[in-house]
Amino acid sequence: MGAESARDPAAVFAAAMESAGPFERDPELAVALSGGPDSTCLLWLADAWARARGGRVVAVTVDHGLRIGSDAEAARVGRDCAALGIRHVVLAWTGAKPAHAVQERARAARHALLEDWCREAGILHLLMGHHADDQDETIAMRAVRRSGSLGLAGMAAISERRHLRLLRPLLSVRADHLKTWLTERGIGWIDDPSNRDPRFLRARMRAAPEPPTRLPRWPDRAALERSLSSWLGVHAAVHPEGWISLAATEFLRLPHDVATLALRAAVMAVGGAIHPPRQEGLGSAVTWVAAAPAGTRDVAGCRLYRRDDELVVLRAPPRRSVIGAKATGGETIWDGRFLVRLASADVAPLEVLPAGIASPGAGRMVEDGILRRVAAALPVTRGLDGEARLSHVLCGRRSVALVSVAELSVIFRPPRPFAGAAFAGSPAQV
Repeated sequence: MGAESARDPAAVFAAAMESAGPFERDPELAVALSGGPDSTCLLWLADAWARARGGRVVAVTVDHGLRIGSDAEAARVGRDCAALGIRHVVLAWTGAKPAHAVQERARAARHALLEDWCREAGILHLLMGHHADDQDETIAMRAVRRSGSLGLAGMAAISERRHLRLLRPLLSVRADHLKTWLTERGIGWIDDPSNRDPRFLRARMRAAPEPPTRLPRWPDRAALERSLSSWLGVHAAVHPEGWISLAATEFLRLPHDVATLALRAAVMAVGGAIHPPRQEGLGSAVTWVAAAPAGTRDVAGCRLYRRDDELVVLRAPPRRSVIGAKATGGETIWDGRFLVRLASADVAPLEVLPAGIASPGAGRMVEDGILRRVAAALPVTRGLDGEARLSHVLCGRRSVALVSVAELSVIFRPPRPFAGAAFAGSPAQV
């Protein structure tokens, strides 16, 4: 796309949606709408795009409740949507608010609320209005925090989540061009005062005399992710019991940066993490793999095992803090990574906890030490009678497997995919 086209939000949006396709018939899109210029421009563009295809958009506003008047702003946004014939939903972030890392925790809460609502509404595509200035600021902030190669590649235009795709179709458009597009059409917006609050790093960077410069980074995040996915498709195995094994010899042939990305993908999936772990810990773990022909090491809530030509990634021994999840209403997400489905939503609430805690003898017959630990970390249910239900866990002398039984099924489903579509196993390009 030429420089002139990049100034036109409509052209950028159309090209981004074309590359993100194909979409279903009569597509329904959720647009995260704050009322600012970026999300307002996104809403208008998405609405026109969806209507042209027989679909519709739903505007979803998260009221964090962190500022006086935020509810009034959400109401104003709702009135603007009503005038356009667009359905508007407000999601409130309730409960005690954090005293530290406010923006980071608010962001996590916002994403969780938006994704949960989309899942319940059956909407597969969530659009967010991040633009080129946001991208530059994000890269600069990640550089300050010593992020790795993928972090310095910036935000992804398309992110696969557990139940939907998160799309950022305006990433290549500057904020000024979005405002110009709105002004030329007489469309107003809301200015969020928190964007100028010096307590927050992003606001301080915006107020700096020199805007954040574009730092050296991977030129094409999508190409990097495709290449990494291809390597994982050939040299990694994802086990439905919630663990991953990598070919150690091939892993050690990777450049250190790329090996760090492969390990990051594995520990995020096995650990059920939404946000990447610290780069320093991952990098030192990669160095340990190269130096240790055997042994164990903990990193980011996972335990690494190096044996022969295999690097095994398991969930770290379960803590009692994961006990207490209740399987009600038919299903629940346990430990951030397993979907536990009950046969009926009418059964009494069941406690979900690690097999090794619910039944200390679980996996005793398994000879392989790693698989014994796999069995101990699997989710099982316990009723009011205190008895653990283990019928869905099959243990042999050298095997462990999850099966679906009449009363429940347990599915390994981490919040972030281990790899993209290339995981089927195309030739490795890394």
